[in-house]
Amino acid sequence: AAGQAVCDEAEDFLIERDLECSDCFSKCVQVRRESRDLVPSQPRYALRLYAHNAESINKAELLATIDHPFCIKILYYFNVSQNHMFLYQDGSEVGQFEKAIMMELCHSFTLQGLLAQ
Repeated sequence: AAGQAVCDEAEDFLIERDLECSDCFSKCVQVRRESRDLVPSQPRYALRLYAHNAESINKAELLATIDHPFCIKILYYFNVSQNHMFLYQDGSEVGQFEKAIMMELCHSFTLQGLLAQ
């Protein structure tokens, strides 16, 4: 596959695009599981990448304990090698990051939008 997969011990993900929820401390991107079986519709997830923010893992640990319909579900969080360069699926650079939080992808970014569904 073109670009770089986000590697976990058992799964690989391709970075597709930026999401609007990025901020000055982190970057949030949409990812999909890399398909080895040529399955056309793979689920998408949100991946928040942190460069040097030690609080990110504390935040992930706290959010992972919350089960509420108005909270994004944390799937897992992980560290990567120092200043690991992430790439989009087309090969362009996302940036260097050390920590990541994998979350469900929420297409409705507001509570009002979620309730309207």
